[in-house]
Amino acid sequence: MAGECHHCTATVEHTSPSRLLRVLASRLGPDSAGPFLFVLQDLTDLKQLDALRREFLANVSHELRTPIAAKGAAIDALQDGAMQEPALAADFVRRLRLETDRLAKMVEDLLLLARIDAGRIPPDLQAVDANLLAGTSAEGLRPLAERSGLELAFIPAPEAVPLLADRAQIHQVLGNLLHNAINFTPGAHRVAA
Repeated sequence: MAGECHHCTATVEHTSPSRLLRVLASRLGPDSAGPFLFVLQDLTDLKQLDALRREFLANVSHELRTPIAAKGAAIDALQDGAMQEPALAADFVRRLRLETDRLAKMVEDLLLLARIDAGRIPPDLQAVDANLLAGTSAEGLRPLAERSGLELAFIPAPEAVPLLADRAQIHQVLGNLLHNAINFTPGAHRVAA
């Protein structure tokens, strides 16, 4: 940091334990031999957060490609003559509906994550029954399961399961879990909630 440096910055990465540090140095006063003010910033958490964001965006991009490609293939098939065969056309329309539902759910989840990340959704804690929440979530996704050729069964706990939780956020989590189970379970199987 010697010589003509009045304001210098250096980044140092330490591997064991993994840390990313930034050193900022500013000369105090005009004297070239004068004192420096050093500021040390630990950027490790920011680096990890940046890596998580990049991974998240890569996953979202991958997840969006699948339903978009499936919708494109179904539209192409319909345009190439499947519309002339009612049973085949109905199957492609059913697939389009499933993929549209899947895309809508992903967008809804992304918007919720953005609101949570922005701190705009403080939890609204209240006493709730886990059986009631799970049953409501299962019932809401039953049509999606049926369109996928799946049986969605709700098996409640033998007695009430009281929770202190945010009803809407827990409902969202349960919905996400069931939605994933429906999306990734082959047809003619059973999904239990």
